[in-house]
Amino acid sequence: MEIVHACSGGSALSTWSHRTALTADKEAAAASADGAPPAPTPSDAPGVKEVGGSGLQGSFLSAKHAAKSIVEQLFTRCMSGTVSDGNYRVIMQSFIEDLIKCMFHPEWPCAELILQLCTERLVMLLQKGQPEAAAAAATPPVAKLSQLKETAIVVLGNIIGEVKKESLANEASAALFSSSAKFGSTRAESIDDPDAKCPVCDHAWEQQFMICCDGCQRWFHGDCVDLAEGDAPDSWKCDGCLVVEQVEYIRTQAAAENTSTAPVRKNKKQKAVASSDSIIVPPPDREAVEQLVAKQFVWIHLTARAVTYPSAADALQYLYSQWITEAKHQKDLALFQSWARQTHFRTNQLSLRSLTMLFSRLTLRHAIWSDLMRPLSFILYSLQDKDAKLRRSCLRSLQKILAVYPEWMADPKVFLSIRNRFLDNAISVREVALDIVGDFMLTTPELARQYYFPVVNSINDAGHSVRNRVVRI
Repeated sequence: MEIVHACSGGSALSTWSHRTALTADKEAAAASADGAPPAPTPSDAPGVKEVGGSGLQGSFLSAKHAAKSIVEQLFTRCMSGTVSDGNYRVIMQSFIEDLIKCMFHPEWPCAELILQLCTERLVMLLQKGQPEAAAAAATPPVAKLSQLKETAIVVLGNIIGEVKKESLANEASAALFSSSAKFGSTRAESIDDPDAKCPVCDHAWEQQFMICCDGCQRWFHGDCVDLAEGDAPDSWKCDGCLVVEQVEYIRTQAAAENTSTAPVRKNKKQKAVASSDSIIVPPPDREAVEQLVAKQFVWIHLTARAVTYPSAADALQYLYSQWITEAKHQKDLALFQSWARQTHFRTNQLSLRSLTMLFSRLTLRHAIWSDLMRPLSFILYSLQDKDAKLRRSCLRSLQKILAVYPEWMADPKVFLSIRNRFLDNAISVREVALDIVGDFMLTTPELARQYYFPVVNSINDAGHSVRNRVVRI
């Protein structure tokens, strides 16, 4: 909690929390008065009337600087040669495990930033031996450096495995933006229809409450969409339809605005005349709008939570400043400004499950998570280290990663790295190499063909335990 506060916007944090709480109270009062809460307005955030100004963008940069300071301090202490700082490796390991658990929840948005910085430092540790920030400190002895590298390999492997697992689990979230992709081509007209399977759990009606979406005509278990039978409204649409409708609505409205404000064409005499051929302005890029809609639903969720949890206001401050910075970088600031002016803002709130999927989708777009082969390559590189214990740790870490995504076994870099370990001079390393291949040869026939000769040749290995593993495979 202290870290998130430290990285959320400096001295303006308390003011922002207070203003957001007051805004949320007004919304709650309006909701009780007329039964329909107004849309939470981004205009209440500091600096939002000048979207893209240096205020909020500077807030994100300040948060990034604070996060760097935290990571630098942690890794500097880990690199220290003093006995009193020995437990910092354990602290770092536990700290990163907590960051992994928090990074896909919008209430803890800075966890992802800190985890990015930690990942970069772990890679630097494997690549150069020690972070540049710790260069002024005393260089740790070889034994300690080897322990640090071993810890870095274990932690980095956990990061890659967990992020990849979340990435695979959230590939289905892309279907939220396409009803046809999410639900298939057939529609169930009644609950007794064999096609009436809940799209969330893929199970049919089993004597429990189900509700039909008015948009896509699919049936959902009430438990799967957090809806009790007594609370079911007369008209209801699933999260997928809400997102699809919002994406199309924003694209249509943005295109209409652009068309209405299109400049007139001038003739040779410099007289402004109406263009005879209509100016067709295409709607904004769909991917950009999908990201905007995801941010919009996250904003609605956190604004609602800010009524009860002040820390949600801190998350809003951080995310809004981050989004402005990203919009400037991606040249989507005009579209973001349109949303911030509340031109296309709606009040639909998604289920927590769908919201988490959308936030994960936003998080996994960042370059460091979209290309996990880069940090993985540093684990593969460490397989050439002189320390046999470190090479064994690399293979164990790789084994956990491949358990999440076996397709990487066919990658040329991974294949060569594992195959070369069959010839390693340490028996313990060769044992783990066989364990990795043995885990997948029976379930993945193409891998059996690819690794056949390295495994067969190991039957003549000098190590008794290695030959036993070949026989078991």
